[in-house]
Amino acid sequence: MTIGSIPTLKKRKIIGIVGEDPTDTDSIINLLRNKVSDDYQFKQLVKNVTGSQLDAVESFSRKLNIEFDRIQPFLVIFIRDADGLETEVTKINERQFWFKRVSSRVHQKILLLNIYEIEALIFADIEPFNKEYGTALKGNRKVELIPNPKGELTSATNNQRKKFSPSSNPALFKKLDFEKVLKNCNYFKDFFEELQSKLA
Repeated sequence: MTIGSIPTLKKRKIIGIVGEDPTDTDSIINLLRNKVSDDYQFKQLVKNVTGSQLDAVESFSRKLNIEFDRIQPFLVIFIRDADGLETEVTKINERQFWFKRVSSRVHQKILLLNIYEIEALIFADIEPFNKEYGTALKGNRKVELIPNPKGELTSATNNQRKKFSPSSNPALFKKLDFEKVLKNCNYFKDFFEELQSKLA
């Protein structure tokens, strides 16, 4: 009796993902999960470094490089909030310079720079938020020109039974219509097109 060989499972390539908070990385993973081939899996990197700690370039880079060498991801996505509008060139340039410095050892890399902040993506498809919180926020806005979108979402639920918190973002991002986000958010569209080209 001949025993057939057991097929080996194809090893999935790792897409590392870095953000200001684990809720940010979880949110983007939830948004991208069904749009990225099963040949890849997402893995959060340096998730214990959050917020302004990422701006300590030498310390952050050292921790990132240790994880990068250990995990050897195929590509790394860096997520940052600009904390400014697309017209605030100084803030945009600061984040671009940060990205250049901390990713110097990473060959395949992309920066997802949220303008003003990651909550702008919720405005790209506002209906799930309105349904979840019983609000009536307007859609069809240029999301890159919304100042402090997190604050607007929070204020909209001040008088509601259920209050918005950024900790809700991962669940909300699962409900966003990906095609609407692409259509209504230019910076995310540019990011996704770059991601596709690197994964092709």
